[in-house]
Amino acid sequence: MRPLNRVAFFPAVVAAAALSLAGCAADTAVESAPPAFHPDSLVTVTFPDGKLSFQHPKEWHVEFFHASESPYVGTATVSDPTSQAKISIYTGQIADVVASSAARTVLETDPVPGLVGQSVPTPHASFFVDRSGDAAQYRMGLTPGLPVSPDGEAQDGLVMLGDRVLTADVVFTGQPFANDEEAKAWYWGTEGQALKALLMSFSYPAIVPAATSSPVPLGPVTFTFADGRLSFAHPEGWRVEHEEVSASPAVETATVYDAGGNEQINIYYSQVGDATAGPATRFVLETDPVPGLIGHSVPTPSSSFFVDHANGATHYRMGLTPGSPISPDGKVQYGLIKIGDRILTADVLFAGEPFADDVAAKAWYWGDEGRALKAILMSFSYR
Repeated sequence: MRPLNRVAFFPAVVAAAALSLAGCAADTAVESAPPAFHPDSLVTVTFPDGKLSFQHPKEWHVEFFHASESPYVGTATVSDPTSQAKISIYTGQIADVVASSAARTVLETDPVPGLVGQSVPTPHASFFVDRSGDAAQYRMGLTPGLPVSPDGEAQDGLVMLGDRVLTADVVFTGQPFANDEEAKAWYWGTEGQALKALLMSFSYPAIVPAATSSPVPLGPVTFTFADGRLSFAHPEGWRVEHEEVSASPAVETATVYDAGGNEQINIYYSQVGDATAGPATRFVLETDPVPGLIGHSVPTPSSSFFVDHANGATHYRMGLTPGSPISPDGKVQYGLIKIGDRILTADVLFAGEPFADDVAAKAWYWGDEGRALKAILMSFSYR
């Protein structure tokens, strides 16, 4: 896709942004606090099939139960040192799910690193509350993607891994919290963080079929920015034009060209930046968290493909977004990716009206060009 125009940034107007980025980095470190137990005190537990595994503190214990070998059905209960059940896990080849019509509020959700690429959408460790009338049900566990869909609907489903399904739910008794503030305080406390760490430790070695996964194209070439921290991979035969506009404050740009010399992706990586928000109705066609950026920015940056409808016009957009392009409450998300002491944008360059409709857009996205561009976005890494 040839570019119609580039995303413009005006350092003189937004110099104040540079002063606040160091503070943003500090805030991010607080929000992405490490698990409540030290890695040296962990025990790795693997299910009898040798595939699905997770970690728990040494003082905790797990009880397995195999209801059936064919079809496979297995459960596990994770208990704390007092033998109080904390997490109930189910994995099997048969399952059922009950949909909820309650209004859902997401308190926290994060993609699980060990399940990225193993299930579509990427499973999350989520904490949320379902409200129906005056009743509030607090829930925490693994969810198949976000607990709320991009259009604001509560998501109910099972995590699909290989030929099996997986559920993992924290066991709450009675009404555990008086309100959301109390629930959040518990979540960021010792017990809540220990349970989150356990959910975030799930891992599965299988790989989903190539039709739904997006591996980096064969023969990738790695490009690293001048600070030595941010990098991405592109296909062999493609090229990158890089410019270090300023050393202090740091301002770097890069344009990715395909083998035919067409501009495909525009990247901005700097200590100064600006973002423009506008009223629009947004529909997300596809979004996936970027594995190499997990833990380096809050929320986790995603590779996203979506369409904005505003004032009768339709704008297809693809690039990195700071989390999901739509917030859990269904609102359009605008913002810049904050990473270290810099901000990052990476946008595919479309010309004019690239697609006749969403069907054509999806066909392109799952075709050779769309998948190659997604693979580049998914390859971003920060160290």
